Amino acid sequence: MSLRALLICILTPTVILPLTAESAPQDWVELSPCHLAKSSYSDGDSFHVICKGKNHHFRLYFVDCPETDTRIPERVREQARAFGIDKKKVITAGENAHAFTRQFLSEDFKVLTKWEDARGASKKQRFYAIVMVNQKDLGTELVRNGWARVYGKPTDFPDHPRSWGFRKKLSHLESQAREKKLGVFSHSDL
Repeated sequence: MSLRALLICILTPTVILPLTAESAPQDWVELSPCHLAKSSYSDGDSFHVICKGKNHHFRLYFVDCPETDTRIPERVREQARAFGIDKKKVITAGENAHAFTRQFLSEDFKVLTKWEDARGASKKQRFYAIVMVNQKDLGTELVRNGWARVYGKPTDFPDHPRSWGFRKKLSHLESQAREKKLGVFSHSDL
């Protein structure tokens, strides 16, 4: 690079665009102590939480549990294929995954969230989260026990700078659950 080109680069003003809410990096927020809320709809990976008197709707990062209803038939069909089960068994597996989550969250827990929109069918806004009980991650335990697959939105884990390492760990746990025929995979034809 010539001296003239270098001076132009150095002396040319840099335009810095303001960050918008959509582009601004989000910091993790910890909510605790939290309790599972009673709600008309929840499943293994999406549920309502009460924390400091407020009701929040969260969806887990990284994992997908079977559905607990047939509101979205194409989703039930896709999950039946992915889990290797008959579509009629998806709902039962979803109810079992929900029971696992209820049991896992029967004591105080903490929620880590960046308030990322997790969309969903409910009218109440839903956010992605990581949920921890005594240093154990709910998503990891769902996968380890065969009640979820690695699927869905990844994120940089709060204490791990890249999500690929965490996803790799989850994929290994899913393979083990499939081999051992745990949870939903106990009825799998794959």
